[in-house]
Amino acid sequence: MLYEKVVVILLTLLFSVHVFVLAEDTNKSLNETKNIDGDAVDTVKTVSEEVIINTIDFNTTQTITDEEAVSGAEDMETNKELRQDINKMRLSVVENNYKIIISKLDSLNNVIDKMNTSLNNHEIIDSNSKLKQVRLANKIKLDKWKLVGLYSTAIILNGIGDGLNNTRTKTMGHVFNAASIGTLLVTPFFIDYDKKKWYWYLLTYTSLRVSLFDITYNLTTKQPIGFVGSTAISDKIYKSLSSSYGVSKILGLAVGISIPLKLL
Repeated sequence: MLYEKVVVILLTLLFSVHVFVLAEDTNKSLNETKNIDGDAVDTVKTVSEEVIINTIDFNTTQTITDEEAVSGAEDMETNKELRQDINKMRLSVVENNYKIIISKLDSLNNVIDKMNTSLNNHEIIDSNSKLKQVRLANKIKLDKWKLVGLYSTAIILNGIGDGLNNTRTKTMGHVFNAASIGTLLVTPFFIDYDKKKWYWYLLTYTSLRVSLFDITYNLTTKQPIGFVGSTAISDKIYKSLSSSYGVSKILGLAVGISIPLKLL
């Protein structure tokens, strides 16, 4: 009699500890997943409270049943059949309460599984969002280099075209000049222009032209790279600032590349 009572109490305490530990872990999970739906959170709290209440009811019922069994055994020691009926009733109560607790624990575990699934979905969404941001940043950076590349290509084609025209190869010169204009016209198809920053685009083109056009022209006409003519306005300016010719080319290239990368 006493042995059975001790076993039942120990089992009850074991289930109580398990329930409280599981409830504590659930509360920690709730604190770490604030973005999960409120219905799931309320369900977890409700199930946890029901499990704890059922455990308390089980303790109370078991204690009362044991007291009745002991009292009945003392009053009717000779009535074996009644004692057997009391034992069967006690076992039935224990079994029913265990079934209720296990059912509530299963419900709690199901809710926790749903919460974990929801958390994993949120992590996937965050990961996809970060990936999109990285791709967008890479696209913006690529567009800046496209701008430098297209402007430089147009300027070099123009330099070749003018050089060919001045060496009496006008047919090919016109072809290269047309290609230069065409390159500039197609840039909107490759670059997402910000109209409010039009002046930066103009300064980028001008800086690159200062750096690349004369060198391309001189190479096409088979002149020295640093050759300065005498007819164009730009040539007259360079002659008056002969010591700054090389510096202007380097500075133009640096400005032409820096503006898109830093200001556009």
